[in-house]
Amino acid sequence: MNGQKGTRLWDITHPAHPRQLGLGLIGHRGDVASAALSPSGDLLITADNQGAAIFWNLSDPVHARRLGDPFVPYGRNGFSLAVAPSSDIMVTGGIDGNAFLWDLGNRILPRQLGIALAANLDAIGHMVFSADGDTLAISGTQGDVALWDLRPVYDLRHRLAATACLVTGGGLNHEQWTHYIPALPYQDTCTQ
Repeated sequence: MNGQKGTRLWDITHPAHPRQLGLGLIGHRGDVASAALSPSGDLLITADNQGAAIFWNLSDPVHARRLGDPFVPYGRNGFSLAVAPSSDIMVTGGIDGNAFLWDLGNRILPRQLGIALAANLDAIGHMVFSADGDTLAISGTQGDVALWDLRPVYDLRHRLAATACLVTGGGLNHEQWTHYIPALPYQDTCTQ
């Protein structure tokens, strides 16, 4: 890849004769240290040892294309990542021992879901979701593994409107709606 940092995709249909798919996926400033694939297989996320992730559209793997600017959740620290098998949720973990969940509904600008999963004992080495996506296992560099139950996160996402009404004490009034959502006509979103 001529000294540029990135990765390559390979077709291993015939393992004795692997074939590179398209050009190299370049754009990283550091060495690619982690990668994850979305459940649908159309999104590849590569992360480098400088703390940046790049999202790649793989709907045509031979012509993979980059989606947006590099995503930098940790500044200059390296990190690992994984994607849940049952949804568009990604987890990133850094050397500080914190892991964060991200909503990948907008694949150009992921949105953080809640606060850090911070009870990990040391720097995060690897992360993997259970087959149903309900549990996340995070291994530290010293050999400890923390198991996280993610069912409350999924429940919250399914009850987002009810939770928003609970948190705001009844939703937005006319004045707040006009201030925060001026492009849409007012709706009382919290009437039961």
